[in-house]
Amino acid sequence: MGRDDDSSSRSDSRSRSDSDEDGHSHGRRHERSRSRSHTRHRDRRSRSDSSDRESDALKQYWNVVKEDSRNFDGWTQLLQYVEHLDDTKAARKAYDAFFKRYPYCYGYWRKYAEFERRHKHYERAIEVYEKGVAAVGLSVDLWLHYLFYIQEIVQHQDNAAEKLRAIYERALKACGLDFRSDKLWKEYINFEQKNGELLRVSELYDLLLSTPTLLYNSHFEKYQIFVNSYEPDKIIKEEEYNEIFARVEANLKKTMDGELYLIEEYEDDTPPDIIPENGEEPPKKILRRRKHCEEALRALRHEIVEKRRKKYTQNEQEISLRWVFEENIKRPYFHVKPLERAQLRNWHAYLDFEVSRGNVERCTTLFERCLVACALYEEMWIKYARYLDSINEVQQARMVYRRATETHLPRNANLHLAYSAFEEKHGNPNALLFVILVIYEPVILSFRYVVKFEMKFLQMTQAASASDFEKAASILSEFDRRHPGYGVIALRRIGVERRLAQFQAGEGCGKAFRKVPDYSPVISRYERLIHDPHNPTKLTTFYALKLARFHARVRNDRKLAEKILKDAINRDKENPDLYLSLVDLVYTISPLNEAEVLSAFDFALSSELSEENKLRFSQRKLDFLEDLGSDVTKLQEHMEFHMKMQKAVESGGSTTKRRADSRNKGEILEKRPRTDPYATVAYSQSQQLQQYYIPTNNNVYSTPNQQQPALSGYYYSGQQAAVASIPQSAAVPVAQGSVSQVAQGNVPQMSQGSINAVTQVQHAGVQQVPQVGMAHMQHNRSF
Repeated sequence: MGRDDDSSSRSDSRSRSDSDEDGHSHGRRHERSRSRSHTRHRDRRSRSDSSDRESDALKQYWNVVKEDSRNFDGWTQLLQYVEHLDDTKAARKAYDAFFKRYPYCYGYWRKYAEFERRHKHYERAIEVYEKGVAAVGLSVDLWLHYLFYIQEIVQHQDNAAEKLRAIYERALKACGLDFRSDKLWKEYINFEQKNGELLRVSELYDLLLSTPTLLYNSHFEKYQIFVNSYEPDKIIKEEEYNEIFARVEANLKKTMDGELYLIEEYEDDTPPDIIPENGEEPPKKILRRRKHCEEALRALRHEIVEKRRKKYTQNEQEISLRWVFEENIKRPYFHVKPLERAQLRNWHAYLDFEVSRGNVERCTTLFERCLVACALYEEMWIKYARYLDSINEVQQARMVYRRATETHLPRNANLHLAYSAFEEKHGNPNALLFVILVIYEPVILSFRYVVKFEMKFLQMTQAASASDFEKAASILSEFDRRHPGYGVIALRRIGVERRLAQFQAGEGCGKAFRKVPDYSPVISRYERLIHDPHNPTKLTTFYALKLARFHARVRNDRKLAEKILKDAINRDKENPDLYLSLVDLVYTISPLNEAEVLSAFDFALSSELSEENKLRFSQRKLDFLEDLGSDVTKLQEHMEFHMKMQKAVESGGSTTKRRADSRNKGEILEKRPRTDPYATVAYSQSQQLQQYYIPTNNNVYSTPNQQQPALSGYYYSGQQAAVASIPQSAAVPVAQGSVSQVAQGNVPQMSQGSINAVTQVQHAGVQQVPQVGMAHMQHNRSF
């Protein structure tokens, strides 16, 4: 009983002990499992956090370039970051977007291709290189990297040489005429020489020695080494060899006996194309070759080199003509930073020189080189397109405009204007048809069926040409949609509509084929611009002036033009241009209607114009009465009125005060003598240009370096410039007669009436100042 109890207690003790040990063991296992689980969770959370941080950083880099796609530094930082991420998808997206805006950055094409190669995407790397050399074909460095990459891939293939040769040929065609293409020529020559293609090497040297390049002298020296390293019959074609050998043989036969060469046999070391199945080596081919004697060898090599020396000498002369231009090219690669003016002048001069030489291939190569360095300068694109157009390469010119407007300068208004004009120009119908219709119109009219045929043909031609007008208009409309607010685009769009209406009406043909043009699209477009609530008052006034001139000059509707001007005056009552346009409008009446002219002047004098501007209109009315008036009483009455107004203006305050008042009214007065009655209207020409070119949307800015042609003013050419350039010294009275006589000191006798209207004109240093007067302004009026 006791033993049983003992054994039982021992058993229970062992059982409890085992149970405790199992419990501790299970606890330890559970702790380890929980620890591993926590570790894995921390790792996943760490990776997730890291991924989130990288994603947020990538979004930040993208936001920078999305806000401003022209932020070049933002793009480069984005590309650096995706390279660091080592994410293929993110890198491709960034690189592809970058090259849509900056395809001339050849270094980044190389980085993109290397990125694909590093990730073992070999075919994608080839695609990148192909896109790169298509975008910037003049990059010798990019072509060479592409060739070295292809050489690595195809080096063990049977047709490796053919594949490489094909790419070398493409590279040479793309950039072989570049002045700095020496490295490409050198690599190609070495490639062919290693492959034993000696005739190809000679052909390459023949091309190179007549191509202006930087290291031209070194190439000729290497060519001489090449010639002296091989038998003459192996390096030149058979025809040339026979010609040279006959000449050498004739000379050497006079001084030496024996043969000039021997025929020797040798075994061909070239590996066989097919290895027999039994493994036996095929028999060696026995070939023959010439072995020239020393005298013949020396004479033949001399003849070969001297023949090429003529090419070398001519090439050296061509290089000397271009050396100054090439030496002044300091930045041949693309960059967004502006070029120095000296660099731009050098490019212009170099291009003009090359065009004058007449070699089209060299001209196009130089233009393409120029565009790499000057891709952000509109004048270079326009110059290139116009050159191509001048040599009847219309399709190539069109592609140049497309590259400029779609990729490099999509926000440039002037480029789109030039492109639109180009399309409109080449959309005109066959000029010969119009010549025939005009010359033979009387004959054609006598044949009823012929007239029907010609009219049908004319309608077909007009339909085809109308589509080209629409293409020109679509270029402008698309630009206006993407970058709204450019006044110059709106005006050119109206011009296209007007010319289309005139063309469709048969203007330029004979009278039998003409009809009244439908100008309703032109007028409606003007009216939308005038009544656009987003346009400032001065801009709507500008469009109103244009529309009034259109009605007066094109439609010959003077009354409607007058109504448009008066409606504009109601909106902009202090704008002197509108009143002056009314005066100019009545000047177009033939014969001259004195009453209407005086009424237009009186309308301005009774308006809300400033006193200074009224004084100018008063002076013009006085000039009119003096020059063209028929009633001396009116002249005397207005003389008294004018003198009173002049004294009132002069005593009204200082120049500084009047300038401040004018600024408060939104006017900008030109700097001029206080008593100058010949001052032009308060709104300067530069202000008109600003209204004309700078977009009305404050978020859109005009393109830098934008060429802005001057608007046609209401005065004869040179008046404003002459007045603005007069210094404030040496005042002399003006008499009836030429102001140039006064400037030279020849003052004619003045009448009593003219003495009362004398003003002071500053003339020192001015050779000739045109006489001011309304009668002398008719040839350059707005109407």
